[in-house]
Amino acid sequence: MINPGTAPLDDTREDLAAANVEVLLAAVLDRGAALGEPVRDPAADRDAWDAPEADGTVVRLLMPGVELTPSPG
Repeated sequence: MINPGTAPLDDTREDLAAANVEVLLAAVLDRGAALGEPVRDPAADRDAWDAPEADGTVVRLLMPGVELTPSPG
């Protein structure tokens, strides 16, 4: 996916990206859906993770390794 006006982030960490993916998957589960165990794909993108759905479809997640900040509200 290309998002015009954005550029790769500097100073990202893979451990933070992995933690962020887990937060995302927990939020998906809270909303009644589920994705399988994500697999990092460094060949595709430095922030790429593939998470399988129950039907075998793979969802590509692009998750930067930056610290999460709480959203207001």
